[in-house]
Amino acid sequence: MTIKETIMTTAAQLFLEKGIHGTSIKAITTAAGVSNGALFNYFANKDELVLAIYSMYKDDLRNTLYCNLNQDDGIRKFLQDYWNAMIHWALNNPDKKKFIMTFALQPNVVHCMRNYDRSKYDFLIPKITKAIEDKEIIAENIDYFFFIFSGVTDGIVNYLNYNTEADRETVISNGFQQFWRSIVNF
Repeated sequence: MTIKETIMTTAAQLFLEKGIHGTSIKAITTAAGVSNGALFNYFANKDELVLAIYSMYKDDLRNTLYCNLNQDDGIRKFLQDYWNAMIHWALNNPDKKKFIMTFALQPNVVHCMRNYDRSKYDFLIPKITKAIEDKEIIAENIDYFFFIFSGVTDGIVNYLNYNTEADRETVISNGFQQFWRSIVNF
C-alpha cells in the first residue's frame, strides 16, 4: 500500500469512529505512521482528504457496477443486474458504504460530488432515461429514479445487516421483484 493509500485508509476508519471534527490531523498521521508533511504532500486539508476518500470509494462502487452491466440487456435485466451489483457491493464493503452514507451530505462533499456522480455514472443514465422516456418504467426523471432506487437498495442492505438469518439471495431477488412491480409501466 502506498503512503497516500495508507493515509486515506487510516483517515477513513478514524472519521467513521470519531467523525470529521473529532479526528485531528495529528491523530491521522500518528495512526498511519506518517509525518504531517507526508499528509500535506497529498492533501491540502482535511476536507480535501474526505473528498479523496469519498471519491475513491465511489470509484470502487462505480467500477463494480460497470463490470456487472451489459448495455445490450433489456431494461428489466439491466436494472436487476444493477440492483444485485449495488447490494452485493454494499454488503461486501460495509465500511466503504458506511463512509459514503455518512459523508455524502457533508456540504463540501455535496458541492463537489454533484457533477462527479453524474459524469461517473454516464453508463447508466442513457439506458434508464430512455426507459423513462419510452414509458417502460415510471419515474419523474432520472434523478427521481436514482433516489428511489438507492433508497430501496439501502433498505435491503440494512435489512440484511439487521437480519443475519435471512437468505440473502432470496431477499435480494424478492426485493427486486417488488421494486420492479413499483416502476414498470403496465
